[in-house]
Amino acid sequence: RLFGFLREELAPSPTRWRATLRITLLCALGTAAVLTLHIPDGEVLIIALFAVSQPDAWASFRRARLRGIGALVGGALAIFTILICGDKPGLFFVLQAMLFAVGLFFSITTTIPYAVIIALFTFVVATPLNQADPEGSIRTALWCILLMWIGVVFGTMGQVILWPEKPEKILRQELAAHL
Repeated sequence: RLFGFLREELAPSPTRWRATLRITLLCALGTAAVLTLHIPDGEVLIIALFAVSQPDAWASFRRARLRGIGALVGGALAIFTILICGDKPGLFFVLQAMLFAVGLFFSITTTIPYAVIIALFTFVVATPLNQADPEGSIRTALWCILLMWIGVVFGTMGQVILWPEKPEKILRQELAAHL
């Protein structure tokens, strides 16, 4: 029964092909932009494009605002942490642990958990592992914020423009198939 279930759920479908082509095209365009413009930390752009992709294009469009807010808040927290803890690695780990605890609490208790998760994700990507170069760390954090925003904007536009799925139409087709 398990293999029958997996075969049915993982079977190729036009919807999956469209989603795969949409993500592949966005990642190819993002990679071309990163390589052409020599953008540092370009992997953040590709990660943001994957984070944005939703099965439903309109869910992606609705969440775009939350992604943007989360990226800004996470980047601001990363810059604040770099400025406060640039030469105090012990304080950095304590502040990071407290921030994760508060973020996880808010992701469970608020009505916008997606923005909190994106903020934590941006914070993790933007904060350096080595605090030896505060100027380089701030530059990296600013690039990460910019690339997250670009990834959010282009990923959302790609979701809405490139082969968008109509959830109402899909629901009607599934209901008709079941009936």
